[in-house]
Amino acid sequence: MGWGTGMCFACVVDLGRLGAVVPKTTTPDIRQRTLPLRVAEFPNGTVFSIGVPSKGPNHLVACTVPFSQRFGVPVVASISADTYTSPPKLPITI
Repeated sequence: MGWGTGMCFACVVDLGRLGAVVPKTTTPDIRQRTLPLRVAEFPNGTVFSIGVPSKGPNHLVACTVPFSQRFGVPVVASISADTYTSPPKLPITI
């Protein structure tokens, strides 16, 4: 597992000393990478998408959350979708 899940990071730092764990962002479906357009500018800021792959919500719930719960800190899910108009099914799944 990569640093995005905290599994490798747990070998270096006691995750129990943190206030919470925020794993790598997950998407409604498995994603190999983020497709372009990766930058959107607005009057009050810019949104960047760096193209990180996602193993999907089932992996988050089955693997990442149980691992993180061993440290006794809250797990905060970071979620994403293809567009801002995508239906909000992911929070319901998690």
